[in-house]
Amino acid sequence: MKKNIFFIFFVTISNLSFCQNQESEIDEHVERNYSNSFILKAGANFSLYTSEIAKWEGNVSYQLGIGYEIPLTEKFYIQPELNFYRLTADAGKKENWQNQPQITIGDELKLSVIAIPLMFKYKFYENFEIELGPQLDYISNVSRSRNDGVDKEKPERRVKDFGYGITGGLSYNITKKIGANIRYHYGLSEMDERPGIYLAYTDSDIGKLSFASLSLFYKF
Repeated sequence: MKKNIFFIFFVTISNLSFCQNQESEIDEHVERNYSNSFILKAGANFSLYTSEIAKWEGNVSYQLGIGYEIPLTEKFYIQPELNFYRLTADAGKKENWQNQPQITIGDELKLSVIAIPLMFKYKFYENFEIELGPQLDYISNVSRSRNDGVDKEKPERRVKDFGYGITGGLSYNITKKIGANIRYHYGLSEMDERPGIYLAYTDSDIGKLSFASLSLFYKF
């Protein structure tokens, strides 16, 4: 009888220990996969203005940003962000404009953009995530230097403050905290009040604001 009691007691204790271990593993799994994370990011971008008049040729510049990753399931996440982009581009050659020879403008256009994307992310393979979402752009500053290197006075006077578009990309989590991200933002709104030939030579003539970016991020 005593042996049976000791046996039952031993089995009960073993089962309780096993259950506690399982609960601990489940809690660790949930915490690892379903915890919210702040994100810091920095990197480079390449401007792709889509104006049909000025023919801007993109340059490489920089970006900084913060985000907040919110898991919905083990594979789906949403991630609002606040990013700052410095975008630059040069005005290239115009070929046979109004039956005239090639014209070299030689100007540089610089933009400071505050962007607010809302990304929907899906983990499709191990550490890879695909993302897509809308983005609101605020142009905080515009500067256009003429071919003599002198900034034109108030080049932003006909540029709209706000624009919008679609952003898509791919992320790779190198570790649990560090990763890399590549994105493309396609602008859907015209950023000039009066885009056209006149603006191509006297103002910004951004057209639709688009750019590609590459960044590193850190989660904490």
